[in-house]
Amino acid sequence: MKFRFLAAAILLTVFMLAGCNFGNTASKDNSSGKPQSTKEEKGATNDSKANQERDSSSDNDPSAEANNSTEDNNDKPSSRDVHDQDVNKTTYKTNEEAAEAIKGYEKMEQTNVDLGHDIKAFAEGAAGHQYLSWNEGRWLIQVNYPSDPQYAIDKNVDGLGFSKKMVAYLETHYLPAPKDKGIVIVNGFKDSGVTTVRWQKGNVVYEIKSTKNSPIETLEKAVEAGKNR
Repeated sequence: MKFRFLAAAILLTVFMLAGCNFGNTASKDNSSGKPQSTKEEKGATNDSKANQERDSSSDNDPSAEANNSTEDNNDKPSSRDVHDQDVNKTTYKTNEEAAEAIKGYEKMEQTNVDLGHDIKAFAEGAAGHQYLSWNEGRWLIQVNYPSDPQYAIDKNVDGLGFSKKMVAYLETHYLPAPKDKGIVIVNGFKDSGVTTVRWQKGNVVYEIKSTKNSPIETLEKAVEAGKNR
């Protein structure tokens, strides 16, 4: 009888100790009070958070949109006329002052050479120079060309031949129409060549000047500039 009672007491003690150990283990596992996340769940959460931060930064940072706009505009041509960089513009108080700024203008009353296309010029020579002057509309065109073509900007062409080339070009390409007057001055010496085109429109004087020894190219710029003015 005593043996049975002792055995029952031992078994009861074993069950009680086992129950206490199980309770302590469960308590430790859940001591944080939060469910445990797997590595995959944590990674997905971090990726989602990073995407949200990037979206928020893009929405709140106007520079991001501005940068995109700048990149797009870099591929677009400028709307500014490319010839404007070659044109010098001077504004005067009155039309009369602007007209007076066109120095050396004159109407050629006397002519002695035919340049073609019903254009006649006055030609004269002095000390290795050929001077030719003529009018086309309100324009005065003056050419100072070397008598010896080897010193000229256009080899093997004398002043008369060069002037005829200019007249032929202007027959199909039109200079701007000046309000009162305009002038073209060509120095045809290759070592000091310069071409100046100057014209008045109202109280503004426009000027194109080039030392590239290419008078026709300078005339082209003036023709193009006249289309936008």
